[in-house]
Amino acid sequence: MDSPINNAEDLSKQMEIEYGTKSDGSTASFFKNSKVPTYQKMWASMIERKSNTETQDEGIDRVISK
Repeated sequence: MDSPINNAEDLSKQMEIEYGTKSDGSTASFFKNSKVPTYQKMWASMIERKSNTETQDEGIDRVISK
């Protein structure tokens, strides 16, 4: 990466590093229901990129396989 990620705003502005949540978890609820524009943008990115997983094991497998 050309520039470091120092905060959520930096993360939301890039497409190189994928991030997601467990679909029915509390973190997913946080992003889904947030009124903060940065978190709304991140949630939209997670949905668009299909980054969320159904299980924790599925998320771990995705990280390991990257």
